[in-house]
Amino acid sequence: MKRCLTHRLSPRDIATLRPRFRERYWRHHFLLSTIERSENWSVRVACPFFFPIAKLDDGSWLHPFRLPLGGGWQGQCCAPGQDDCEPTREELREFCNMGYARACPRLPKERTADAVRFSVTRDVGAQLLLCFVCELDHRPAGHGTLEYDRSLNRWAGTHPDPQIQRMAECYLETYLSRKRKVSPENDIARTDA
Repeated sequence: MKRCLTHRLSPRDIATLRPRFRERYWRHHFLLSTIERSENWSVRVACPFFFPIAKLDDGSWLHPFRLPLGGGWQGQCCAPGQDDCEPTREELREFCNMGYARACPRLPKERTADAVRFSVTRDVGAQLLLCFVCELDHRPAGHGTLEYDRSLNRWAGTHPDPQIQRMAECYLETYLSRKRKVSPENDIARTDA
């Protein structure tokens, strides 16, 4: 039986897919920018305990727009027992901005998610719909949507977890700044020059 990848699959169905089709499914539904094959899947998504505060444009990443939040961020670790400690530059580069940071000494053993992924699923008029997926052990552990109204410059509703809400705000900020850079007016200006 041939399955169409636009069909939503349950976590059990996803686990039974051959790696090639699993990769295609994830790319299609959650807009993965990079999948690196190794012993386990290494996926670029933000750490769920990371609370981004300010953009980090220090040239650490070759293609910062491919990062999970659309760019590098500096911030605080909000893992239980860490009391909002500030990660080092190396930790920000290797763990906080990437997720699945099993080598991070601050990562709690018991957790509800290893990473959070964001994607804009609808951008029509003033309404922008952002989808998020929490993952645990490379499997979906929760998901939802957040709606942003551009005409009012505010969220229609907020996520109860402040880290996820802040990451959504960061993702939206980089999404909108990228969209402004690639607007039709800029394209026309480039062709006239």
